[in-house]
Amino acid sequence: MEGMNWKLKGCHTSRKLLSPCSVDVDRLSSLPDELLSRILSMLPTKDVAALQVLSKRICTHAFSWITSVDLDDSPISHSPDCPHLVERFPLFVLFVDHVINKLSLFGQPLSRFRLHVGVDHTSHWENPYESYSNFPHLDPPRLNTWISFPLAHLGLRELDLCFNVSNPSAHQLPPGLFVCTSLEVFKLDSNLKLDGAQIPLISLPKLKILHLHSLFIVEDGFITRLVSSCLSLEDLTLTSCWWGQSDCLSISSLSLERLELHIPKCDEMKNGDLVLINTPNLKYFYYDDNLAYCYSVTNMNALVQATVVLGYPLRDGSDENVLHVQLGLVRMLSNAKHLSLLGGFVENMHYGGEFKDQLPMFHNLKTLELSWNKPFARWDEILLETLLCSPNLEALAFPQGLFDSIVEEINDFEDLDLFTETTPQCFLTNLKRIVIKYYMGIAQELNIIKFFLKKASNLQELAVEFLPQQRFGVPLHDRMLSLERTLKNLPRASINCLIRVS
Repeated sequence: MEGMNWKLKGCHTSRKLLSPCSVDVDRLSSLPDELLSRILSMLPTKDVAALQVLSKRICTHAFSWITSVDLDDSPISHSPDCPHLVERFPLFVLFVDHVINKLSLFGQPLSRFRLHVGVDHTSHWENPYESYSNFPHLDPPRLNTWISFPLAHLGLRELDLCFNVSNPSAHQLPPGLFVCTSLEVFKLDSNLKLDGAQIPLISLPKLKILHLHSLFIVEDGFITRLVSSCLSLEDLTLTSCWWGQSDCLSISSLSLERLELHIPKCDEMKNGDLVLINTPNLKYFYYDDNLAYCYSVTNMNALVQATVVLGYPLRDGSDENVLHVQLGLVRMLSNAKHLSLLGGFVENMHYGGEFKDQLPMFHNLKTLELSWNKPFARWDEILLETLLCSPNLEALAFPQGLFDSIVEEINDFEDLDLFTETTPQCFLTNLKRIVIKYYMGIAQELNIIKFFLKKASNLQELAVEFLPQQRFGVPLHDRMLSLERTLKNLPRASINCLIRVS
């Protein structure tokens, strides 16, 4: 017993000797300046401020060491033992003022500057006319000082700004945002208006990545002018940006490799007039919009992945015209290795009438995703024709299911007749995986699956994921077991096909 007491006492003594509180010189202070600078520059700036209380050396030199500033007013979950007091307004405003003042006095050139204000509400941003009452209020001179501060630093390579304020009409983006000869990455997310007429000069010669979100762009043609001025641009993303009165979009760039366009509409049924895209070296393309009246797209010979999400077709266009416009768009994507045709794309193909022999050949296509908005299209026409044009297809997916839930209520819906003598070439050679999500358990779905299993001789996996709802009073688990038994008993061209139901 006495020995045990001695051992416990010894262990307690050892822990005490190793306690940081008993060390005269903290370990952070013993690190070289260069290493400390790298460590502090990787941390959020409020964490740098918190570390100042742990080290006299950091307290003295912190803002003369950091080369990267990261200021974010978003709430972060922290341990109650180490709370941050600068997370929300108005303390956050005072903290940013303090940091900028310190950096102005003692800081070295910055390579990265990130400022996020009012981020909490960006997920609710749907149109430029919504109420801004939930956003924070900032005085225009203060916000202008914050935004302009990093632009005065030579060597700035990355600028990430997100500010959504309750009084956007009182603010104006400083023209200097678009004049920075060293900038390589520029991300701007804001509910402020961007008046291109107030930005006569654009000089971003080294810019490679440009992401714009939620901006209301007043000047028609500003995006065209901006992109054409960035001769090194490789990655362009426009998300929820609004183009004043213009219904035209023109993007031309020889250097662009990645392009994402998410175009909202105040009137959700409104169609654009013209979409002109001249990007011959593009590798990744994402386009989400209603169908425009006219597309002028250069041949994308380097294209690897393309996603097209179409909303409403042409409001005053004939079915034949809708099909003509849409086929013109998809022909420009025929070199893609991975293709997703989502939203109303398949629906438009159906209502456009006869399109056999009008589809391009997708010789490079390896993976294909198809989905639709309506329950009335005939997969026996649309799917088969698409597969016949994809001889090297390896994977096929239906991320929103094969049918809309309303299809079961259509009493006169004909059974699908997919059991034809025509078999797509990919079924005989390359197709290895099929994924069907949101399976409901209706006869039309099972008919299509029968076709897949009967024709795909090299199929390695068929994955079916049930719609996560109980139907017909039968528990989901029981329906899954029943489908799995049914599928495993169906005739299969590939004896090695793994059937997975979840």
